[in-house]
Order: sequence, then C-alpha cells, then structure tokens
Amino acid sequence: ITEDVVKATAGNTSCGKEVMMLLLRRQKANVTITEEVVKAAARNEENGKQVVMLLLEKRGDDVQITEEVVMAATGNWRSGNEVMILLLEKR
Repeated sequence: ITEDVVKATAGNTSCGKEVMMLLLRRQKANVTITEEVVKAAARNEENGKQVVMLLLEKRGDDVQITEEVVMAATGNWRSGNEVMILLLEKR
C-alpha cells in the first residue's frame, strides 16, 4: 500500500476513519504511517479527530508529532482544537 493511498485515506472527509480502520486491520504490515499521513489526518476537517485518535491508538509508536503536523492541525478550522489536544496528550 503506497504512502499516497494511506495519505488519501487519512484526509478522506467522508469515510477516512472507516477506511483507515480497514487498512490497519487487514494490511497492518503494509501500512506505513509517515509524517505526511499524520499531516493529512491533522488537516482533515471532518474526521481529523477520529483518524488521529485511531492512528494513535493502533500505531502510536509510528506517529511522529513534528512542527509540520502541529501546523497542519492549527490550519484545521473545524476540528483542529480537538486534534491538537490529542497530539499534545501523545507528546
């Protein structure tokens, strides 16, 4: 599974959480959680909180909280506050 597929899933505003759950459940070894994936999830205005929470719960050791990830969350006008809380709790 390519990074682009995982990134698109993380940023999917209609069913990102559900598709990410499916990928992590069925293709766990083939899903790499990169900074770009976490940024896409943090920017996701509809499902960002749920996708970030899922990534932290299922693959927390792989989630990199970088300055760019934090910036992506701050640009999320709808759920950025909730995403930021999750990221800060992880740190």
